[in-house]
Amino acid sequence: AECIVGDIAPSDNIPASEKHEMEQDAMRKISDLMTHSHPRTKERLLALYQEYEDRKTKEAIAVKDLDLLDMILQADEYEQRSCMRSHCSDGSASGS
Repeated sequence: AECIVGDIAPSDNIPASEKHEMEQDAMRKISDLMTHSHPRTKERLLALYQEYEDRKTKEAIAVKDLDLLDMILQADEYEQRSCMRSHCSDGSASGS
């Protein structure tokens, strides 16, 4: 869904219900592209996405956790880049 709606961060101040609806709509658009593929591909894709969102299986939990880890690592990388640009000496982006 992120390929359509982008990576929505908490700092974007988008309500969770709105974010969820945007992502659901994006997944419907993506799955609609699958209609010419195997007949059940669209339904399977939507079911897997829902499984991921609901964290229904060990696999879904692992993938969701890896997505969160990716967000944390990106935030750390952005902070380090910001710090390098502002010449932080104490490791924080603000220099305090």
